[in-house]
Amino acid sequence: MMVRLDTRRPLFLGWREATAWMAAVVVSRLLLLLVLDRVLGGREFADDAMMLLGMADAPLELLRGQTGRYGQHPPLLSLALAAATQPLRGMFTDFVALRAGLVLYEALLVGFTVLALQDLLPNTTHRRWTLLAVVALPSGWMTSVVLAQDETFAAALAAATFWLAVRGRGWAALILAGVGVVAGKLFLGVSLMALVVVLPQGTLFSRACVGAAPVALVYGWVTLAAWLQGAPPPLVGFHPGAEFGINAWYWFAQSGVASVALRRWSGLLVLVVVGVQVVWILRTLRRADVAAHVDRAALLAVLTVALFVWVFSLFYHITCVYYLLPVPFLAAAVPMLWRKPWGPLDAVAVAVMVSVPHATHFLGGVVRVLASGASTGRAKGQIVEAYQTWVGIDPKWLHALALGLCVASSLWVAVRASNWLFRLGADSVVTAHGRRPASDS
Repeated sequence: MMVRLDTRRPLFLGWREATAWMAAVVVSRLLLLLVLDRVLGGREFADDAMMLLGMADAPLELLRGQTGRYGQHPPLLSLALAAATQPLRGMFTDFVALRAGLVLYEALLVGFTVLALQDLLPNTTHRRWTLLAVVALPSGWMTSVVLAQDETFAAALAAATFWLAVRGRGWAALILAGVGVVAGKLFLGVSLMALVVVLPQGTLFSRACVGAAPVALVYGWVTLAAWLQGAPPPLVGFHPGAEFGINAWYWFAQSGVASVALRRWSGLLVLVVVGVQVVWILRTLRRADVAAHVDRAALLAVLTVALFVWVFSLFYHITCVYYLLPVPFLAAAVPMLWRKPWGPLDAVAVAVMVSVPHATHFLGGVVRVLASGASTGRAKGQIVEAYQTWVGIDPKWLHALALGLCVASSLWVAVRASNWLFRLGADSVVTAHGRRPASDS
């Protein structure tokens, strides 16, 4: 099926299927939340939970230029957290309210992914298996229910952006992608970049201006408000380390390399690798033969996957929950774009890539708790105690194994996606399925 990002069918075509999958997400996640709440007795263990609740309590703090506490976060994120959690906090404990609000955003993530895949995967069986993987793999429920992370909202924005692009609403997709950067996650700038490169609407310059407008407007306002109050600009002074990382930079950090050096060299690598692929696609799309045959929806999915995964592989500060962000694009890319004999291995690599990072994060946490001698009376100590009882293996060895799988699977997916992109430029008749017509075989 050739989807050219210029369809004009009803926006809510297939809403029944999307609603069914969203209901499945809500029911399964709330059941998991009930079990987790009962086992832990409502004791919080997620590192960022109290910070997110604090942001929900002060939804306008960043917009007023008060950047001291939450200046590293997108300025509009507090509004999204308040909208999802504050109505629930009067009825439930904070532990439950925060996670239930994030489950609603995860349901939207799946719903928009369903709507996008209805155009990209017309085969009902293939689409259902793909969506089952999206719902079942831990990238979703670990991020929303277990770790209670705001990446759930950011991923929902990414899915909505992808759906708008597939439906031919390019300008709306660009605006929403820009909003995603200032409301969801700075890393959504990756998907914004892919949209600017691939979409057929307007010129490259006009697309870049439309996508960047929300970013410039919101961050410009916050910077001005902070300056008037004598507060530091947003993002300034936020220099996280690599101790929670899930890529190869973790080993460098453990060997004593300073975070400043890691940030500098990893940022340079990201700029080079991402820049090469963006320039290649821009040049390729200028060729009339490629522009006439390429499936832009497929190209958007693969380019976004490639950029996200290369960034996650090369930047020094990457945590497990970031891998939820490219899930809508991965759902389209895996069944559409990779051909045999590598197709099954691609699917396995993607499943490992979005699953094992959470095991890596957990095992790293066990190592840190054991090293610090934290009290077993706390929720984290209770989890570590359960690990020692039921597993008993030195977590350092399992953590090293899991981290190795993270690195290997991410590099596999990144290389495979980039290979598709460069093959597109080398052969102008490559289609969405990565195959040449039979006459050229």
